Amino acid sequence: MEKQHYTFDLSQGVDIPHHNWLKLDRHYFNLEKDLYIANVYLPPSGSSIFRWYNVDACDMLELDIARYSKLGNIVVCGDLNARVGNLDDFVINDDKGHIPVPKTYDVDSFSVKRHTQDSLCYNEYGRWLIDLCISAKLAILNGRCLGDLRGIFTSHQTEGSSVVDYNIVSKDFFQRVKTFSVLSLTDFSDHCPLCLNTNVQRSLVAQSTEVNLYPLAPRYIWDETSRDKLLYHLSLPETNQKLIHFMSEEYSGCPGGVDSAIDDFETVLKNTVGRCIKRKVIKPKGRFYKRYVFDEKCYKIRTQLHYIRGH
Repeated sequence: MEKQHYTFDLSQGVDIPHHNWLKLDRHYFNLEKDLYIANVYLPPSGSSIFRWYNVDACDMLELDIARYSKLGNIVVCGDLNARVGNLDDFVINDDKGHIPVPKTYDVDSFSVKRHTQDSLCYNEYGRWLIDLCISAKLAILNGRCLGDLRGIFTSHQTEGSSVVDYNIVSKDFFQRVKTFSVLSLTDFSDHCPLCLNTNVQRSLVAQSTEVNLYPLAPRYIWDETSRDKLLYHLSLPETNQKLIHFMSEEYSGCPGGVDSAIDDFETVLKNTVGRCIKRKVIKPKGRFYKRYVFDEKCYKIRTQLHYIRGH
């Protein structure tokens, strides 16, 4: 991963490990906004796990969505243990033309209907999830995208099947969704895997051509006289002056100060060693080129060309 483009942000100050966030940079992936992806698990309502942690997972997820929605688009995926039935996750016939609302009111123009096989009922989490989608302008992909137009069951238990696993996206990001599908059950879980295919790709325009690469360490030819030569040059007044200057320099304890100290000391050693010890030059072997780069015919032509150039 490239640090400047991928950013992991685990929720800070959360004592309950039920969701984490991943950021995709808009420049790197050619997006209008940064994309924040949440991997979520919400325990069933009334689960004993809530007695172990002094925090509400639903409240924490709402706070994170409110925070990251201001910074970019949202994708929420995972097991939410929420059954939403046929409830609409948008405001039906929303309009501000004949209602006294503020001018800044954002009309909910999203009206893509959703279908589901789990249409008989909804639970407490389901009602909460619908309210969250409406307030945060999120859209449930289950049952309304190519690949899952029927809202296929995602969880299969001994009591029956239901839809509790979701992919939910910002309505502004909905147009970038190509397909969403519920895959077949595996031997590892009683929940079906979910597959989301989006129109997100790496930008072809490089943001920066500068790459911070560390140079390879030089190699020197060490023989019986190298030790005496090095000690002699280290004892020279010029070298002593550089070492005294290095020792008197004040470096901070932060990573930047440590790096500066290492660079300065390395410079002193390289300058000293370079004057007394011969540096080893590594040359590629000819048979490497013959064996791995050229076939036999190409190698013969290359040899003839070098012969002609030499005459």
